[in-house]
Amino acid sequence: MIKRIKMLLPAVLAVLLLAGCNVQSAAATTARYRVTVVAKSRESEFWKAVLSGAEAAATEYNMQLTVLAPDNEENYDAQNQLIEKAVEDGAQAIVFSAIDYEANAEAIDAAAAAGVTIVGIDSAVHSDQVAAYIGSDNYGAGRLAARSALEGTEGKLCVGLINYEVNGANGRDREQGARDTFADSGRAEVVTSMQTHPNAASAHSDALRMLQQHPEINVLVAFNEATAVGAVQAVQEMERVDDLWLVAFDSNVQTIDALQSGAVDALIVQNTYSMGYFGVESAYKLLTGRYGQFHTIRTEGGLAGFPCREESPYDLFTCGHSSTSISSALGVSEANFLQGKDGYVVAVIGDGALTGGLAYEGLNNAGRMHRNLIVILNDNTMSISKNVGSMARYLSY
Repeated sequence: MIKRIKMLLPAVLAVLLLAGCNVQSAAATTARYRVTVVAKSRESEFWKAVLSGAEAAATEYNMQLTVLAPDNEENYDAQNQLIEKAVEDGAQAIVFSAIDYEANAEAIDAAAAAGVTIVGIDSAVHSDQVAAYIGSDNYGAGRLAARSALEGTEGKLCVGLINYEVNGANGRDREQGARDTFADSGRAEVVTSMQTHPNAASAHSDALRMLQQHPEINVLVAFNEATAVGAVQAVQEMERVDDLWLVAFDSNVQTIDALQSGAVDALIVQNTYSMGYFGVESAYKLLTGRYGQFHTIRTEGGLAGFPCREESPYDLFTCGHSSTSISSALGVSEANFLQGKDGYVVAVIGDGALTGGLAYEGLNNAGRMHRNLIVILNDNTMSISKNVGSMARYLSY
């Protein structure tokens, strides 16, 4: 086997409107819509980026956001209890990622029956009550992983697969996509596969055992962030970096470093920030009565991907880009000044959005105009992915 190139491969993100679901438009008198994100975790880099996107959309659309997650990514019973809690606490929409495709379905159906709008992200659930789904094409991502090995190597491939969830749709579909592509190639054989717990320590020990028991493996595929980190550690420990093609999923500091060092040969990445952002944005669009047009979102002549006053009376102002809160707040403050009104206008901006040129234009104008404006920085160290560079380091101190 000969390694040729290193690959960073994006998985396709899909936004789907699902028919036959229960969508409740909120009353026009509601001041702020209440949305709850029920995630799989709050700890991994993957979920931190998802939740960062959710927070950005909630801020942009003036929604009251609650984030709930179980103590680990296998506890679907805890997820079901969190769904019930969200309903009891008055959530008008739930943005949900299922740990178990089947076992989470009943709780989601019950929430929808209680009048809650359901938006799925990342991992699907077996329910026809989901109004919209935002997530990667997982079968296609699995095929992409297999193709990277087939195109980056020569000769017969002996493949090991490390998966992370028995009953979740994501891992199942990714593995099936990889298996089908390897089988179609005529020169690859899946010699073994395993299910491990979704944490790096378990993945490390299981991958190490796999490589020890099957030294003929020359291609290893790890299907999510935790299994990828564990697989990298095992490959390095076995000193197989130079003669084994490792395909990893999801980007964090460890997997990016491994790609640069050569321990990872292909990295399948997802737009995790957008999953969270589009999930909350979709909930807002659905709650404000745009279900019939939702399939047109972000298409020419369709629903806007940002607030738009011409589209709905619920949207307070129109924008077409991120990083606009300071300029928008300055405009409101100037209007107050011209009308002789007192009081301050507050702009809330994330540390990721602060890097946009529009934010700096707003700050420059605010410094020149001296209006009653307060800017609050939401420094959560995340934007589309974990922040890097001198500005991020400066803000962290």
